[in-house]
Amino acid sequence: MLSMRSKYALRACLALAQESPGHSILIADLAKKAQLPRKYLEAILLELRHGGFLISRKGRGGGYLLSKPPAMISVGQIVQATDSPLVPSPCASRPESSLCSGCETDSGCGIQQIMSEVFQAANIILDRTSLQDILDRESEVLQCYSNHSPAGL
Repeated sequence: MLSMRSKYALRACLALAQESPGHSILIADLAKKAQLPRKYLEAILLELRHGGFLISRKGRGGGYLLSKPPAMISVGQIVQATDSPLVPSPCASRPESSLCSGCETDSGCGIQQIMSEVFQAANIILDRTSLQDILDRESEVLQCYSNHSPAGL
């Protein structure tokens, strides 16, 4: 399950990705734009900056901006920088030969094997999906909605 911390980090990065390249945004403006609590956002932005995803500028025209184009930053990278791995069950990230609570065998159970596959598939999707991919999907949804909405709305 995606933690609130990772979800907030993704929302902040998506808001930054919508800015013009090279344009920084102040924390207060970013918090408002991404609809995030400022205090919590400050800690997340610091973590993302230390992870190499953001650049911070001080002084006039200061604020935060993405360190790379949105197409070069994956959802998986953001999640890994702000959270522990997404696991569908506690034993999913363990090697199949390790014993987990509730299992009677040390060779791994069928549930562990399936959950391990789910874990791997989810990580592949997250690593292949960039911030730009999400922005493109959101744009498609908005365009589809505007094309199908009744006239005058």
